[in-house]
Amino acid sequence: MMITSEYLVFGATEGTGYAFSSLLMDKQIPFTIFAEDLNKVPAVFKTSKFINVIEGRTDDPPLMEKTLNDRQYVFLGNDYTLSEWKEQAINLFRSIITAVTSGRPTLIYPGTVLQFAGGMPVTERAAPRPACRRGILEVKLEDILLEAVVEKKCKVMIMRFPELYGPGVVKTDISAVFSAVARGKRSSYPVNIDSPRQFAYSEDAAEVTFRVLKQHDKDFFSVFNYAGNTYSSVRSFIKQIQEQAGLKQNIKVHSKRKIRLLSFFSHTWREKNERKHFFEQSFLIDDSRSRKLVPDFEPTASTEAIANTLHWFRSSGNRFNA
Repeated sequence: MMITSEYLVFGATEGTGYAFSSLLMDKQIPFTIFAEDLNKVPAVFKTSKFINVIEGRTDDPPLMEKTLNDRQYVFLGNDYTLSEWKEQAINLFRSIITAVTSGRPTLIYPGTVLQFAGGMPVTERAAPRPACRRGILEVKLEDILLEAVVEKKCKVMIMRFPELYGPGVVKTDISAVFSAVARGKRSSYPVNIDSPRQFAYSEDAAEVTFRVLKQHDKDFFSVFNYAGNTYSSVRSFIKQIQEQAGLKQNIKVHSKRKIRLLSFFSHTWREKNERKHFFEQSFLIDDSRSRKLVPDFEPTASTEAIANTLHWFRSSGNRFNA
């Protein structure tokens, strides 16, 4: 039996979509997952009495219109590779916006820092200065969302995060570290591990998003940041991950030259080469505004967050090997 739900989640299989879906499920809030492949939806979501799962294609206008009918909140959690972002993300956003015929739902978009320049705090009012194709694309996607607001089709809340880790997060550079450590393998990271860096636990990111959304769901267009924890260096965070797993190993640093050479043979390395500026500098988010909105929010202790993430990778077997 289909349940009535105000929330619709795209991209629930991994990344922020997985984290936001898990949060709604834990809070026993009914919601609907839209999936193009039912086999990729985690079993825990398919068996929950609080969740509807709709399988279909986003380029099916009648299905999209039916799915979006009467939704209040739509989470855009699709976690694409760069090539997929170029080919699919813009089409997905336009398909969703076109399919909205009533209700003016709030579109929730989890953004990154890739559209900004490094070396300065990223505030909600910071002007985009993209230095890579993914950053340019993110500016384009946010422009599409703003157009939807101007056309009075939707409301929009953008929540920007630093690099994420946690259960279900498999496409960030730090997730590759967790995958390696969970298997007792040597850790590696691109270019530079000695500059300050922020990492956010995905479940905390989802919780802050949910709380801020509840306070600002009447806003037509809003942008918020959540920075997670700031570490003195990438090295210090990786060492903490290794220590919790009982490992004492050197960290392998991939040089820019190596990344460039490997980029000719692998889309994964092409993306790293595309983002090499991200590793060379510190990208530090200022989240003081959202912190003030949720003063009672207590982030998950880093030891617990690391343990949960390692457990998830171990229980997932070798499906997400870096």
